[in-house]
Amino acid sequence: MIIFEQPRISNVLDHAKVNANNVKGKMGITLWGDQYSLKPTNDLFKNYLLGFKAKSQVSTKSSFWPGSTGIQVDDDTVGINIEAWSDWKNIQKNLRKGTIVMGYNFVPVPVKDKVFVYSLDMAVPSMKTFNKGVAHVVAWYSFADKKNKKSFWMGLNLADSRESYRFMEHVSLDEGTNSYMVSSSIDKSAYDYGTFNSSNFPDFRHYEFNVSNGRILRAVLKLNQKGLNFSEDINDYVLGHVNLNPEIRVWSWKDYAQIGIKVKNWKLAYTL
Repeated sequence: MIIFEQPRISNVLDHAKVNANNVKGKMGITLWGDQYSLKPTNDLFKNYLLGFKAKSQVSTKSSFWPGSTGIQVDDDTVGINIEAWSDWKNIQKNLRKGTIVMGYNFVPVPVKDKVFVYSLDMAVPSMKTFNKGVAHVVAWYSFADKKNKKSFWMGLNLADSRESYRFMEHVSLDEGTNSYMVSSSIDKSAYDYGTFNSSNFPDFRHYEFNVSNGRILRAVLKLNQKGLNFSEDINDYVLGHVNLNPEIRVWSWKDYAQIGIKVKNWKLAYTL
């Protein structure tokens, strides 16, 4: 059963916003941070280092700065670039993070007896870091515990400039949403599909992030081991949001990071 599929887009402004809540049933592409607006630009080929001629694009800077933070679309492909210098004010305000999120809200689906399949084709034409700068891309589910009225993120690390994150498994707090995150690396035993990369790659590669009831409950156990008191009854959980989050982190002006990705065939489905 398909829950949603990435739409074809001719005008980026139909989906790209600054600090916007996603409309239910419509894909949103959100620049987090209110220090910049997203302005249409005309350099449809050279900008963002993403390697395709866009039909429509917006960025935080004018067309005089190719490679600035922004979003491109071309029918079935979305391009996202995050670059430290052209997003510096947002980065300073947002805990040293620069982030653009492709997100989808939908009518919550009970998770019991379902295996969710989150899939996409992604290329990372450009990833650059210096000193302590970090660039990465994570696919996220947001599961809600109806009984305790709270939620948690379950994430799969697709690409990260830190090679040590190839086998990352940890629980941490997302400061932006004040929700806990359970992050993992690609796990073939869970039937995930794809290859972790710590550097750029120009070709599209297929990824699948598969979540069964058992995987959800294993995540809940990790959360509860930290005293977070989530329900351990699968009947209490629903899924109503997923997103794809390319992000950079820089700690000072001595650091630098940039990441540019292309995405198509972004989809969520489930099997029984």
